[in-house]
Amino acid sequence: MTDRWLVRAVQWTAILAVGWTVPVVIGVSGHFVGMSMQFPGMPASHLIGHSIATWWPWIPITPLALWAWRHLPRRGAGVILIPVVHLGLACVAYLTQAWLSVVIGHRTGHLRADSGFGDVALRSVSDLALYDLIIYGSILAVIIGLEYSRRYRDRDLIASQLEAQLAQARLSAVQMQLQPHFLFNALNSVAMLVRAERNRDALDVIVGFSELLRYVLDEAGTMDVPLRVELGFAKQYLDIEKVRYGERLVAAIDAPLELQDALVPNLVLQPL
Repeated sequence: MTDRWLVRAVQWTAILAVGWTVPVVIGVSGHFVGMSMQFPGMPASHLIGHSIATWWPWIPITPLALWAWRHLPRRGAGVILIPVVHLGLACVAYLTQAWLSVVIGHRTGHLRADSGFGDVALRSVSDLALYDLIIYGSILAVIIGLEYSRRYRDRDLIASQLEAQLAQARLSAVQMQLQPHFLFNALNSVAMLVRAERNRDALDVIVGFSELLRYVLDEAGTMDVPLRVELGFAKQYLDIEKVRYGERLVAAIDAPLELQDALVPNLVLQPL
């Protein structure tokens, strides 16, 4: 048992305790108004004890119902266990209510001393058993709704993660295709300048090429970059090519300032 599991168990126990105390308060309030008119002077402890005995047994039953829904087999011969287990849990809730009614009733005095567990259990079948089945069915309906909602959320999350991974894979494939092409052009420019004995221009190309290579390595795996960064990369690349082609290469970059921070795919301008 890990600390994380223990913390979650305490948190959910507190949530269930608070949640099932709400009907206790509502039941006490309603019974107090009704009983005070029929039986003036009835102690509040009688009403509180009755409501606690009716509602608090559902605190441990709720997580058990959740466990049964998640872990019981829904295929094959094991499917017959589903109604048996859930009906058994409803019966456990009913019997726990009867036992608490006896324990609390003897302490508060609203139950005769000779009334035992069997008497209370048999006497309450007609007015409490069906009521408990309805409550358990409602609990199960809420559990099923929350479980399907969780599954749909998990499925959407997995789908979005797969889409992001697919986009990353596609971008990486494009970058792997572009980087050799870019390296070949830059090195070819250096080679041509060296053959032409334009050593100063060749040195400028090598410096610019090193800066571009650093950018490619630093941004490897990055999906999106600001447009101004991508334009800066394109300008550096054009400067290298302009040394190679001279006046034959004329290029201009015209991008509105308000779009400079817009995100674009990395190296998206390189094929152009």
